[in-house]
Amino acid sequence: HGRWKGAIAAGGGITIGSEAANEVEEAKWKAMALRRACGWIDGTERKVPTRDIRTHSLTPELAVAAENNGSIRYEQSVAMTQPGVLLIDNLDSFTLNIAHSVAALGHDVTVIKARQRGQQWDDTTVLELLKSCEPTHIILGPGPGTPEDSPLTMTIARCAVSGKINTPVLGICLGHQAIGMADGMNLVRDSNGPIHGSPRACHHSQKNLFQSIESPASFTRYNSLCLTSNPNGILIETAHEAESETVMALRHPSLPVYGVQFHPESIGSKDGLHLLQNFLQVQADA
Repeated sequence: HGRWKGAIAAGGGITIGSEAANEVEEAKWKAMALRRACGWIDGTERKVPTRDIRTHSLTPELAVAAENNGSIRYEQSVAMTQPGVLLIDNLDSFTLNIAHSVAALGHDVTVIKARQRGQQWDDTTVLELLKSCEPTHIILGPGPGTPEDSPLTMTIARCAVSGKINTPVLGICLGHQAIGMADGMNLVRDSNGPIHGSPRACHHSQKNLFQSIESPASFTRYNSLCLTSNPNGILIETAHEAESETVMALRHPSLPVYGVQFHPESIGSKDGLHLLQNFLQVQADA
């Protein structure tokens, strides 16, 4: 009675590669100084965990020197009140990074959430949406799950691949997967396991999106699913991971439709902004 009671909390970030026992021990270690200060442990306890340290040598993405940054609008409803780039948000925080990257390149961006309740999407409703807002470019953003979880993204991808949309379209991560699936490619679990925030060397065509980018180039991946080749499809594979040969980029042979599995907006993607700039310079198909 009359005594103070206290608790010390400690934790950390959990990643795909985390091991539960190690995370618990690390949390205890983080709390050790405070526990010792409270007298809960004596100064002789030295259970400091030992770990192997691995580093990725990154060449950071170069900052953009834009004379006029674009604006960013977040629409709660499916509407677009200004011309510019339409960015489809598939419930992924990386969407904000993409929006800021595009705005830094001098383009206005409107972000629309793709997975809102009550939305029903088919070719007709998607084409009506695009007719009403007339975007200069469309970016299908990343997100959790599979493309089927986002009917808006999947429908735009199908319309783009089939030629019903003449606006330039770029799919990033899940958006890239949607474009591939629209052409009959299969989406499978990566045989190498999940890859989260890891820069990977990619061999590419050095054309179109990869114009003036050396091959191989390092781009950062955040995915556990990947597309498999479809010999009967029309899309052209334009980049593969150097080590695994996993498909990393696609393009339509005649339409301005592109997809990249990696995240060009990531600071670990040295030439990512260059790639985005190449896309934003693509004109609509007449």
